Amino acid sequence: KLNATICYSDDPTELILICQTRINQNPIKFKTYISRNVISSRVVESEKKLENKINQQHIIELLNTCFLPDDPGNDQVYEQRNVTNGDIFSILWQYTEIFNDKSVMSFGN
Repeated sequence: KLNATICYSDDPTELILICQTRINQNPIKFKTYISRNVISSRVVESEKKLENKINQQHIIELLNTCFLPDDPGNDQVYEQRNVTNGDIFSILWQYTEIFNDKSVMSFGN
């Protein structure tokens, strides 16, 4: 059974069919192509990172808008309350999954 793989040496447009053992012995000379599965998983991973970053920005904006340390003097929009980190954490839990594996203690830090 021949275990051959398509690879290239210097120019990626010039394909070479070589035994996998030989490629493994000289990976600097023989370079393999990235499979579609690897490319797809990298794209998905990149999209998740971007989505997570966007979610973090939204959370920061929500926290800065809803939970103010000082009274803004606008009684029509804001109501003064004493809230704990746990209260804030439980509200955020309703709107995002970012904190699913976090505790209130880690959120407070």
